[in-house]
Amino acid sequence: MSYTKSAGRLLVVVLAVAGLAEAQGFRWPEEPENLKALPASVKGRELGSIMRGFASALDVRCQYCHVAQAGLELDPMDLMTFDFASDENPRKNKARTMLRMVGVINDDHLSKLGVTASDRVRVDCVTCHRGQSRPEMLGDVLATTIAEDGVEAAIEKYRELRESHYGGFSYDFSPGVLGSLGESLLSEGEVEVAIRMLALENEQNPDFAYGHYLSGMAHDEAGHGPEAIQHMEKAVALAPDGQKPFFQRSLEKLKNDGR
Repeated sequence: MSYTKSAGRLLVVVLAVAGLAEAQGFRWPEEPENLKALPASVKGRELGSIMRGFASALDVRCQYCHVAQAGLELDPMDLMTFDFASDENPRKNKARTMLRMVGVINDDHLSKLGVTASDRVRVDCVTCHRGQSRPEMLGDVLATTIAEDGVEAAIEKYRELRESHYGGFSYDFSPGVLGSLGESLLSEGEVEVAIRMLALENEQNPDFAYGHYLSGMAHDEAGHGPEAIQHMEKAVALAPDGQKPFFQRSLEKLKNDGR
């Protein structure tokens, strides 16, 4: 999965909304009705730009928050069928709550950090949502899948998400994410499940020393002495020079314990 395909999905949302409006002769109102969270000064094209930003940040379309005009059937491809002023869709009020939250973070909390306004990094919808309507982190998605459907389903879920999102910013596929999940599972006593998730870490990131270290610890916990030593030896071999002593001590302990 390339970055082009992953990021392109978000670009399609933005272009689709903008293109539909232009093709249909739709115009965002110069005097928008029922604005409750957005500033009253927002007008016309600026409102359209804000709406496209929301759609892109969550990778959704207009019908996610808006309903049809009375007496009309909603057509996602026809903006003229939408009643953008209506509050009937409960997601719209949830969105307002989120906008107020973002406003408080930017205008109140960030101002207390002791940095000038020009040096502050503003929070936007995309900061957390990253192209997801429900902005879950990868580790949380996999942990939930393990709890509900088992470890094999979680492994399949990981592969599906990697295929569809790798190269984008919705999920973090960098080394250590699966390792952190495996470490948490190990601390909870889910040793065999931890071994499976750490095996996936090593498959995807074979040169990640800490992944092999965690696998060594998990196999040791399971009583798999040879496998534990094998992974710890890989950790020592792959570790940067400054980290080798730590892994070497762990390896020596495993070997001594196995005597």
